[in-house]
Amino acid sequence: MSKRWSKLQKEFYLVKDEQLPLQLHCSVYRMKSQYGDTNIPRYWITLAKEVIWDYPKDFIKSENPNCEDFCHFPYTTDISAISNLIREY
Repeated sequence: MSKRWSKLQKEFYLVKDEQLPLQLHCSVYRMKSQYGDTNIPRYWITLAKEVIWDYPKDFIKSENPNCEDFCHFPYTTDISAISNLIREY
């Protein structure tokens, strides 16, 4: 994930205004259940340390009834799909 993360991070910082205090963050959480386990990525963007965009939190249907793409199961582990979502944002 670090290579893909570095590429996404580089692209993000190339398009943002240098004067705008935006930061892109990523963390991975281990999810275990009786059906198996997986790593769940969390991506968030901050503006002056305030979270303004949060995946998967902003994509859970119960919290955001207007979301479309990831609402059925917001915890996708497909890094390219999440990266595309950030690029669209």
